[in-house]
Amino acid sequence: MVDIRFKLFGVIGERAEKEIDIPNMGMRVSEIRPIVKRAFKIIPMAKIKFILNGRTLEDDTRMERIGIDPRKEYIHVMVLNPNP
Repeated sequence: MVDIRFKLFGVIGERAEKEIDIPNMGMRVSEIRPIVKRAFKIIPMAKIKFILNGRTLEDDTRMERIGIDPRKEYIHVMVLNPNP
């Protein structure tokens, strides 16, 4: 397990930042989304995207390939409008 820091866009205070255990760095970004949604208590039907260093992380990208330094960097979480 690896602790990765995530930061929720548009939120301040304690709820904005979470250190989340990622069970396996070989997981794809799409497999990490439900874990992050649960940690931030984001409604299931909302779509989220991850941004690292100004780049949107694509669904099929493996976490081990993104090149994050968990001690220094955050993955930003943007919640998209859940309305159809």
